[in-house]
Amino acid sequence: MKDLNSRDYDVNEIDEDRRFVNARKETLFAQIFFSAAIFAVIGVAFIAGNQNPRDMTYFFAWPAWYVAGVVTALIAIVIGLVWLKKGFKMDSLGALDDDKGAAK
Repeated sequence: MKDLNSRDYDVNEIDEDRRFVNARKETLFAQIFFSAAIFAVIGVAFIAGNQNPRDMTYFFAWPAWYVAGVVTALIAIVIGLVWLKKGFKMDSLGALDDDKGAAK
């Protein structure tokens, strides 16, 4: 029987938990996605608002750059939610079964 409180082990003998591998990939992808979304919103707002305020187009008293940024953010939110629903795997947080190597 293994002594789970023992500190006498080799780190290289530890098998990497597949849940951590999956979480690392999802976190990296989410950071890249949200960083790209933020840059897209800023870029769209800059392109739409890079002019003299007298010459700007207004929608319901809001400048076009603001409306374009909000619309871009809403599109990014919808894409993110669809990706979250279809792309993320829900893993059990319980202990792994030693015999099968899968979550209970």
